[in-house]
Amino acid sequence: MCWPKSSEFYYDNKKIVGCGRIAKATLGESATSVMRENVKREIVTHHALRITCLASRAALAARHFHPYRRAVARAASNAFPFTRYRPIVAIYPLRLKPKLDHRLWGGQRLARWLGLPEPLPDDLAEIWLVYAENPILNGPLAGKTLGEAARELGEGLLGSQSIPRYDRDFPQLAKFIDANDRLSIQVHPDDAYAHTVEAHTGFHGKTEAWYILHAEPGATLIYGLKRPSSREEFARAVAEGWLEELVHYLPVQTGDVIFVPAGTLHAINEGILLFEIQQKSDLTYRVYDYNRRGPDGKLRELHLEKALDVIRYEPPAQEKIPPIALEPDRDLLVACPYFALERHRLAQARAYATRPTSFDAWTVIEGAATVAGERLALGQSIVLPAHLGDYLIEPEGTATLLRTYYPDLDADLIGPLHRLGYSDERIAQTVKSA
Repeated sequence: MCWPKSSEFYYDNKKIVGCGRIAKATLGESATSVMRENVKREIVTHHALRITCLASRAALAARHFHPYRRAVARAASNAFPFTRYRPIVAIYPLRLKPKLDHRLWGGQRLARWLGLPEPLPDDLAEIWLVYAENPILNGPLAGKTLGEAARELGEGLLGSQSIPRYDRDFPQLAKFIDANDRLSIQVHPDDAYAHTVEAHTGFHGKTEAWYILHAEPGATLIYGLKRPSSREEFARAVAEGWLEELVHYLPVQTGDVIFVPAGTLHAINEGILLFEIQQKSDLTYRVYDYNRRGPDGKLRELHLEKALDVIRYEPPAQEKIPPIALEPDRDLLVACPYFALERHRLAQARAYATRPTSFDAWTVIEGAATVAGERLALGQSIVLPAHLGDYLIEPEGTATLLRTYYPDLDADLIGPLHRLGYSDERIAQTVKSA
């Protein structure tokens, strides 16, 4: 485990700062003696609790901090009786248990690409890599979900950028999708519609983007309409069975980037493996599903009236997104107010640092790499909290990783791209305002 030089901890949802010096402590010492020797306590402004923790980083690396949490918190509670007992939680890299999603249009390509054990499932459609409901596998937060950690740590995990919009809700979902068969023709709502009509679900709207990892020759997407239409004409096309004449088929190949703002009619057709980054939402309105039946033998549900409410009836202004170089071997693939997606190609170790505005989420799509002390094999992801600080990525030979985060478009991207000499017109092709 790789810990930053100035570790942070959280007590009762308040940040407390860890000293950068390493205290000598043997792993055999009891929690009580560690506390007696290695914790200084003081009252700071507004009676907040500040603890300067000199606990051994070696003990943290060996994950011996977890058994000490209760003793640490009790010692703090004894010293400050006006505070309630809360566990102290460290800021550290978060490994998540992915969710495997089986659907009728899935196949074996994703399982084979990731080297999953035999027998391979016949219908593996999606792997949800980074999502609020994914359980954390390591460290003091193990067993909690990413969403629970976000609510507990607030800005320490999420950063400051997403909180004004989404409070302490983890705002993104990253996944792999394998289309062994074509998906339904569908559309997603925006935040305004989701937060009113679908408020009971707890989901946001759904703007998303796709990075094509593999496309069979001749593979296509359905992406918007081929010409301007209307609610009435669209409804008639569905009812009379000629919708496929109205939609736009977009040929794609490996490496393409597609931005799908909320309201864009779309479908992933067969022969495509992709990485998707999106707002945290599972609101999908099916418009047409080729008369397929679900496991229960019934025709799958459609959601036409809601779809008609949110569809954009004008053709998309832009189809594919051109990547833009931020520095050698670092490309911005796409960005919008809800997410930014970068591709990093590494042949040697590189130093990075999280920013206080956002977490970093990394996914390996070629090779393998160690990220902030955690080894990631092909297809694995990790979330680095916003207050983690400095860290290294060390590839095994060469590796390609995707980085997602919640951007401040002006400060993180538009300003730096201007300084690199890119024009407003060029930036607008990759950085989307909505």
